[in-house]
Amino acid sequence: MEDKDIILKIKSGDKSAFNEILDKYEKPLINYLYKFLNSQQDAEDIAQLTFIKIYNLIEKFKPTDNFSSYLYKVATNLALNLQRRKKIIKIFSLDWTQHTEKDDIPNQHPDLKQKDSQQILEEKETVKKVKKAISELPPLQKSALILSFYENKSYQEISKILKKSISSIESLIFRAKSNLSKKLR
Repeated sequence: MEDKDIILKIKSGDKSAFNEILDKYEKPLINYLYKFLNSQQDAEDIAQLTFIKIYNLIEKFKPTDNFSSYLYKVATNLALNLQRRKKIIKIFSLDWTQHTEKDDIPNQHPDLKQKDSQQILEEKETVKKVKKAISELPPLQKSALILSFYENKSYQEISKILKKSISSIESLIFRAKSNLSKKLR
């Protein structure tokens, strides 16, 4: 069932239909928030707050809008508020990949057994450096980059989520890539 149909069911009084939204989006949203916040507890808390806020505002949501973009926009804003309150940007955990689905991470290597240990160590070290570099990006650059590369969101969706123009998103991602390139040299 499409999101707009689920929203219409909820608006028509079937509040239990919200479970379909939870089933569809809870895990991907927590994965996104974990990558962004580097804390499983914070990711779960922000996801819960996001769904509560969405549930309370569901009557105002227009079924013609993209629900996924709306959901990620609310979650991103809550996550940014949390970071502002804590006044820190945390470093990505080395084990964040265990909290994602296999298909969430591009270029995963299912054939690790076939690689020699030196190659595996080099790849792990590279992944560690990339995660650290991403964690040091400014919040909006980091969010745009994660949404684009790890969540496979289009620039248009990211534009709606971050409330920025598409050209601003292009610029954020370009600057993020440029900053990453400098940090990884």
